Amino acid sequence: MKGASRTYVLGFFLLLGVAAGLRFWGLDSGLPHLMTRPDEEVLLLKTRFPASGQLDLQYNLRHPGVPSAYIFLLWGVGEVGLPVMQTLGYAPPGDYLHSLDRFPARLLLLERILSALAGIASVAALMWFTRLELGGPTALCAGAILATSFLHVRESHSAKPDVALGLFAILALGLLARMAREGTTRNAVKAGAAIGFGLAMKPPALLLFVPAWVAGMMSSTAAGWRRLVPVKSIIVVLVAVLIFVATSPDLFTNPETRHQLVNIVYIVFPEFTPEGEESPVAKTATTPARDVIGGYDYYYNFAYRHGAGWVIYVLTPMAVVWGFLSRTPLAILSSLFSVVGLVVFAGSTAWQARYLIPLLPGAAVLVAGMLQAGIRRLSPENCHGPLLAVATLVVIAQPLRTSASFDEIVARTDTRGQTTNWVRENLPPGSIVGVAGTVFWGWGEPWMPGNVKRVQVGLEPGALDQAGVEYLVTHDHPLFSSTIDPALLRRLEPRLELLTEFSPFVEDGEGASFDAQDAYYVPITGLDAVDRPGPVVKIYRVRADGGRR
Repeated sequence: MKGASRTYVLGFFLLLGVAAGLRFWGLDSGLPHLMTRPDEEVLLLKTRFPASGQLDLQYNLRHPGVPSAYIFLLWGVGEVGLPVMQTLGYAPPGDYLHSLDRFPARLLLLERILSALAGIASVAALMWFTRLELGGPTALCAGAILATSFLHVRESHSAKPDVALGLFAILALGLLARMAREGTTRNAVKAGAAIGFGLAMKPPALLLFVPAWVAGMMSSTAAGWRRLVPVKSIIVVLVAVLIFVATSPDLFTNPETRHQLVNIVYIVFPEFTPEGEESPVAKTATTPARDVIGGYDYYYNFAYRHGAGWVIYVLTPMAVVWGFLSRTPLAILSSLFSVVGLVVFAGSTAWQARYLIPLLPGAAVLVAGMLQAGIRRLSPENCHGPLLAVATLVVIAQPLRTSASFDEIVARTDTRGQTTNWVRENLPPGSIVGVAGTVFWGWGEPWMPGNVKRVQVGLEPGALDQAGVEYLVTHDHPLFSSTIDPALLRRLEPRLELLTEFSPFVEDGEGASFDAQDAYYVPITGLDAVDRPGPVVKIYRVRADGGRR
C-alpha cells in the first residue's frame, strides 16, 4: 500500500479483522450433519473423484450446478488443509479418502474456510481498487459496507461457490476499470483472467462480459463502428474462455457434463429448453413461473433490503445513477454490472438470495462513492473525513447488528444436531425410528446415529405398523421441505407419546421469513424470532396397542 496514510492502513486491517470475525464465527454451524446447508454435501462428495485420480466427476449422478474446476479447488483445499488440521489436533489421522469416509465434517469445514477466506479477500480487493480510483476514505467506507454485509457474511459460511465468484467479480471490475483508463493488452489479459477464473467458480461470471465490452469501448481510440468492436474486449473474452476451458476440460470431453451444465440455463430460462425435451423446471418443486416483476420484488425488495440493510437499500438506486454519471471507470462499470445482474436474475425463474453475492462489492463501491461525493459537495473541506466516518457508521449499523445476530444463531447447536444427540443417548440400541416430514429434499431430516435403525415413513394409516416403527421423529417448518400434515398427525395422536421437542423458534416464530428455494433453515429477516437453525423436531414413542392402556 505504497503512499497510503497510517490512518488508512490501520483502517484497512481493522476492517479485515471485522470481516474475519464475522465470517469465522459459527463457521462449523450444523456439523457434523453434512446437509444443514443445501448442496454442500454434494460438492464435498464429488471431491472423491479427483481424490481417486478420476477426472470424470460423473455429473449424471447428481449435478451440483458448478463447473468441475470448483470441485478440484475444494479437493485441493482439503489435501492441503487436512494435514494442517491433523497437526493441530482438529482432525483424526488418515489420508483424504479415509477422512471423507470416516470424518467428512472435517473436510466440509475446510471447504467453508475457503469461502470465509474468499469473503475476507473480497473486502481487501474492494478496498484496494476503490482506493486507486476514489481515494482512501471512500475505500474504507466501501470496505466497511462489504465487511459487515449480512448477505455476504451469511454466504461466507457456506461451501458453495458464490462468495468465490464475488471475489473474482470485484477483481474483474477493478482490472477492467484499469483497462478502461489504460487500454493496454496486459490489462486486458489480467481482466480476462479474472473473468475466466470467475467462470471456473460459477457460470454467472458470463455477465462480466458486458462491462468488459464497455470498458473496451472506453479505452478504444478507434473511430466509427470500430469502436463498437474493441480489440481489448475481444482479448478479455478469449483469455476468459481459454482459462475456463483449461480448468474445466470435462465440459468438452464429457457430453453428460455438458448436458447437465446446459440444464442450468434451462432452469433459469425454461423458454430456451429445446422442443421435445422436458424442462428441468418441471422437476423442481420450488421454481416459480416466469414473473419479472416478482423477481425484481424478490431480489431487491426482499433479499437485498434485508441482506444489505435499510439505509443501503434506499441509497443504492441513487448510487447506481451517480455511478453512471461519475466519469469514474470503476463506478461506471459497477453500475452497469449491478443493473445487468439484477435484470438477468429478476428475469429468471431461479430465485435465491445468494445469487446477489457477486453484485455486492460493486454496490459497496457505489454507495461509498456517492456518500463521499455528496459530503464533498455539501460540507467544508475540514469536515469531509469526520462526516464520512459518521455516514459509514450509519449505513453499517443495521447490517453489522444483523450479521452478529446471525453468527450467534448459527453458532448454537442445530435442532437436527440436538435430535441426533438425544436419540443416541436415550433410545435403546436397535430401535426402529421412523422419520416423517420430508418433502422433495431431505435437508430438514435429522441424522440418526448408528445405534438405531432409521426408516423413511409417511403418516398414512398403517404406514408405521408396516415399517415396524417404535419411535417417530417428525420435522416441520415454514419451508416446504419439512412439512407435517396436521390432520394425519391428529389421527395418530392416540398412538403417540411425545418424548421431547426441539424448536428453533422464540415463542411462535412470528416475523421470521426464509429463502424459500434455498431450504436453508435460518431466516433472511426476523432473526430475533429464532435462536438456532433447524426445523421443529418432535420425537414420539409409538404405542402398538392403538392407544389402549
